[in-house]
Amino acid sequence: MHKFLLAACAMALTAGVAMAQPAPGGGMRDFIAQADANHDGNITRAEWDAARAARFTQQDANHDGQLSADERPHWGPPPGGQPPADGPPPGGGHHGIMTADTNNDGVVSRAEYDAQSAAMFEKLDADNNGTITAAELQAMHDHMHQQH
Repeated sequence: MHKFLLAACAMALTAGVAMAQPAPGGGMRDFIAQADANHDGNITRAEWDAARAARFTQQDANHDGQLSADERPHWGPPPGGQPPADGPPPGGGHHGIMTADTNNDGVVSRAEYDAQSAAMFEKLDADNNGTITAAELQAMHDHMHQQH
């Protein structure tokens, strides 16, 4: 999950915190833009949670409360699985979401999704004040680049 958080942060920083309206199903940078509902350049926990809830609802095409394989073909294989024939190469896709599948049943429940979301917010909110700032995203980005 640590690698996913760092990759997510890098994508978010590339586009900046405040940006144009995201396209449906976009990546992390689009999510960051969507989450900053009041466009003040900061993301509160309430903004984050609302955006994550909306993203889950959007991805849960059959509205069964979990994200199944047919709802995530572009995410690549589950951990330890084989990449789909028409999917991204190994190392591509959004493998981070599958780390949320803590019971390894091949689907991500809303509870698993929410737990990963909370952990991601806490990681990005370095000063634990309930808000992710552009400075915190920049610090995470800088830290990630120092490790590579």
